[in-house]
Amino acid sequence: MTETVPVEVLAAWPALSGGAVTPVSIGNINRTFRVDKGDTAAIVQRLHPVFDASVHNDIAAVTDRLAAQGVPTPRLLPTSDGSLYVVAADGVWRAQSFVPGKTHEKLPSPDVARAAGELVGRFHAALDGWTHDYAFTRGNVHNTAHHLQTLRDALATHRDHRLYNKVEATARSLLLDDDALRSTQKAIEALPPRNAHGDLKVSNLRFDDRGQGLCLVDLDTLSRMAWPLEMGDAFRSWCNPRQEDELPARFDATLFAEGIGGYADLMRGRITQEESALLVPAIWLISTELAARFLADALLENYFGFDAQRYRTKGDHHLARGMAMLSLARDVQSQRDELRSLVDHVL
Repeated sequence: MTETVPVEVLAAWPALSGGAVTPVSIGNINRTFRVDKGDTAAIVQRLHPVFDASVHNDIAAVTDRLAAQGVPTPRLLPTSDGSLYVVAADGVWRAQSFVPGKTHEKLPSPDVARAAGELVGRFHAALDGWTHDYAFTRGNVHNTAHHLQTLRDALATHRDHRLYNKVEATARSLLLDDDALRSTQKAIEALPPRNAHGDLKVSNLRFDDRGQGLCLVDLDTLSRMAWPLEMGDAFRSWCNPRQEDELPARFDATLFAEGIGGYADLMRGRITQEESALLVPAIWLISTELAARFLADALLENYFGFDAQRYRTKGDHHLARGMAMLSLARDVQSQRDELRSLVDHVL
């Protein structure tokens, strides 16, 4: 595992070369570092192989659009030869401007939930109606059927894994919802796609010291997708006041009301009735889908990062995450009528 930025990589950005490198632990995919040199601070990342280098063309285009609309955003820092990234022996690296502020692993209060909704509302409003031909999009994003099949395949091929029995017991409960999951996915896929961030988990939102939203980070997932998927994933993350791997998970309706209220202040009237009707089902769908992804990786151990200080192996951490996300999905279902009423009232 990369624990620092290679010297030859930093050399591509003379203003950063020789600077102090500090690992940033938030995030499950890319390896992230803060680099400080004099008065200059930047975020330097090695991309996970799931992302193609062409994603930087999309990041540049979208951040140009956001800046033109007056929406703050981190910007890619060109190398000394004008490139948006560096290809090194261990992968693709990029540098971005550093935005001072705070990143949360969970929302600390209803006020910050409202600020989160306002922040994403500004982002969506700036991109509403804007057209861009995305150079890179991830395959099978929120393709629930695909992720369920990956889980089944992992169960079929990793019976000798030491965590197999625990994973299988949780997976069996999850797979009972297969028909309902597929039906919900089909209904959402019938909606027209919108410009989307693609990964609005709480740790991808940046806040100032007063709790006001500053910008969105980790822009590798920019694409067009159905609105309920974009916001369903957001609220799945924002409204669980417990850690992602903590049982029992809980969906906090107060955080949801504030988050959707803040979002509606910027986007009311732009969301169709068909889209808003599928928001709560999408929260359930994505929570269950993420549970399936974590459970599969508990056996495969080849995708998500993990907390090595709290868990013995990747598998142990992913199993805990999978169980917690399934618990969250169940809690969303138990409140679905009340949550749908909230959405109807606000949007």
